[in-house]
Amino acid sequence: MFNKLLFFFVVIIPITLNAQHDLKSTEQFVQELEKRIPQLLQDFSVPGAAIAIIENGDVVLQKGYGLADVKNREKVTIKTGFNIASISKTVAAWGVMKLVQDGKIDLDAAAEKYLSRWQLPESEFNSDEVTIRRLLSHTAGLSLHGYPGWSPSDTLPTIEQSLNGKNNGPGPVEIILKPGTQYKYSGGGYTILQLVIEEVTGQSFEDFMQQEILDPLGMTNSSYKIDRDIMAASASEYGSFGELIDFELFTAQAAAGLHTTIEDFTRFALASLHQHHDQKKNNTILSADIIEQMMKPVPASHGGYGLGYEILSHNILKGLRGHSGSNAGWQSMFMVDPMTNDGFIVFTNGGAGYTIINAVYCEWTALRKGQEMWENCDMQPSIANKLKQIIDEKGIEQITETYARIKKTQPEKYNYAENQLNNLGYFYLGRNEVEKAVALFKINVAAYPDAFNVYDSYGEALLKQGHKEEAIKNYIKSIELNPGNGNGINVLNTLGISSDDLIERFSMSIDAEVLNGYAGRYQTSTGEILKIEEHHGKLTVEKQGLRLDLVAQSTARFIAFGDGSIFSFFTAATGQKGLWAGDRIWRKLSDSPNGLSVQRATGNFLVFRNKSSWNRLTDFENVLPEIGCTYVQQESEAMANLDLSPYNVVIIPGFQDSAYYKNYIDNVARFNDYVAKGGILLLELNPGVNTSFVLPRGITMTPHSALENAIVATDHPIFLPLSGQRRIWARHASSGYFQNVPDDADILAIETNGTDALPDRPTFIEYPYGKGRVIAAFQCFHDRDGSGRGPMMESVISYALTRSRMVTE
Repeated sequence: MFNKLLFFFVVIIPITLNAQHDLKSTEQFVQELEKRIPQLLQDFSVPGAAIAIIENGDVVLQKGYGLADVKNREKVTIKTGFNIASISKTVAAWGVMKLVQDGKIDLDAAAEKYLSRWQLPESEFNSDEVTIRRLLSHTAGLSLHGYPGWSPSDTLPTIEQSLNGKNNGPGPVEIILKPGTQYKYSGGGYTILQLVIEEVTGQSFEDFMQQEILDPLGMTNSSYKIDRDIMAASASEYGSFGELIDFELFTAQAAAGLHTTIEDFTRFALASLHQHHDQKKNNTILSADIIEQMMKPVPASHGGYGLGYEILSHNILKGLRGHSGSNAGWQSMFMVDPMTNDGFIVFTNGGAGYTIINAVYCEWTALRKGQEMWENCDMQPSIANKLKQIIDEKGIEQITETYARIKKTQPEKYNYAENQLNNLGYFYLGRNEVEKAVALFKINVAAYPDAFNVYDSYGEALLKQGHKEEAIKNYIKSIELNPGNGNGINVLNTLGISSDDLIERFSMSIDAEVLNGYAGRYQTSTGEILKIEEHHGKLTVEKQGLRLDLVAQSTARFIAFGDGSIFSFFTAATGQKGLWAGDRIWRKLSDSPNGLSVQRATGNFLVFRNKSSWNRLTDFENVLPEIGCTYVQQESEAMANLDLSPYNVVIIPGFQDSAYYKNYIDNVARFNDYVAKGGILLLELNPGVNTSFVLPRGITMTPHSALENAIVATDHPIFLPLSGQRRIWARHASSGYFQNVPDDADILAIETNGTDALPDRPTFIEYPYGKGRVIAAFQCFHDRDGSGRGPMMESVISYALTRSRMVTE
């Protein structure tokens, strides 16, 4: 099963807190780019890139690298056109805000107030709550994350048809969450805004944007309309392995369709610097107050999104505003800092362009702090690119042995992650080179025997090769590992294996009393209700009007069959029952008339927090009251004087700012004393590893990002929600490992290199100190990366509370 990721990640790097710019460093940075970019383009099979750097309001770099057209050897220049994917949304937001500024749109009015050509489908939610502000900030609760493009030979649907589901795959735009309660990225929301602009102005979206935004900014080589002039100046589009692919076209222009040059877009970045002394010269469209408002986080976004601008707040990225973009062969990113008047823009015309962007972005953030970081910003080339080169030159006869040899002799040189060979296999499968695809998928199955997707992909290739029985075995193995794999289930259904048979085969037999104990209604803190029912020894859930079967993977963990949603039931240390689903906690309601399940509050927790952690939907402060615990939240400044002794557990959450970690380090003796006297210290260390933290008993930390961790203590209560799972996969399964760990520490998880476990790199530990205990993890307790670690937030809280009771007793 092929999954194209429609996002890319920010590289977190360890740097000092020196905010001084240095002209020599900037010059050196630009000189290093001249050497580094060509090698990066070659390593990742990306034909070309365009880069601009702004420092203190001045453009210090604006240049093209590599090729716009490989066949004709045409070089990228500052006038070469690129599609900039989701960055289109930021520019479109300027169009909306121009109408707001002119009094033609009310930010807090319902979007449907301005629509006559299309209306939101009826749902359990109030469509009047889908406002312009919420559409701009992705807090309207809408479906449809992103859009695949159309080819030049396709007839593009109308906006209305696209919103109704004729959009090449993603489906209709509809309300799936209560508007205004949480952040959910929706390209479909921006298509609604595109229609609003057309209805309010009486113009086509592309014409309005050209006349009111692009041309006045001097972006005369940019357009949402792809005509002959735009095509003639554009780079060609290439896939993940440097292969020419169809030029993408979009009905959803506001969400993904802007075509621009690095020269033009630098003007837009300068116009976004609303505090710069030349702001009125650079921007005659929106007032500084309006742009400042666009760059402020909307509350429901948990600090991560404003009105068209992504907002970064980690210590090394704090102050940055911008957006990233990813279409099939176009990858892009821009960031500006309105406080320092700095800016960063990179466009690429290759499917693997995000690797180039991340490497340069990493170094640029370091430059802003006055430190050279090339070594720390290295990006591992994919093993897939290396194997493709070998296959294209020598064929596949020895490819299994070649892969094993390279991995053994050069384990650190290449990225061996599961998706690397999977992507290469689909590259060949798409070209009907089935034998090559089968060979690669077979290697991946051997390398990742616990990953459901490798069996699904192998089964697909075997089926295409005509090996039906072998394909069925692999699809069944995929469903065994993940009963939520809807693609595999659908294939097996067409091959004569019913869903009922699969559910019966893979659902654990659970005692009826346990299942009946799970049945009932569950509620979130925002009032949403989920209903679990027991039918003939199986559980079902009602979700968005559908009844789904739940397949038991353990006595507490279930997967919605064919859907993939995970439901982890728990009984907290306080006695409160609930479940974890959709990265949120749901408290079980009683059968009493008011429906509330009341547990006596027990356990007194202290959470030190300066900011939200990863903008996750559910954090410690959400879980604690839901399971019946009391807590106090304090900012890190209070670490110096606050009496810690009344608290059973002190929590240090992840992803805090630099001031937070400095305050902890300055007061480390107070925390050590708290633990020594019987306290429980719970630390979620990402990215505290980037500081000079030393834990009680002299345990130190080494920064190192790993894609995979091995769970050593699979039966530990903290890992109960993972139902015996032995591996954790994530973009950042861990961000570092512990050193100087004492012999009496319990090692809960360690790094792996994709094949071998690395016992000398523990990533999750628990150990005694004096009368108390330390629980420290380089894990992130959330599900935003698909790792399934979210339910561990409840289990780690309950475990910490249990240990606290053991201390006091």
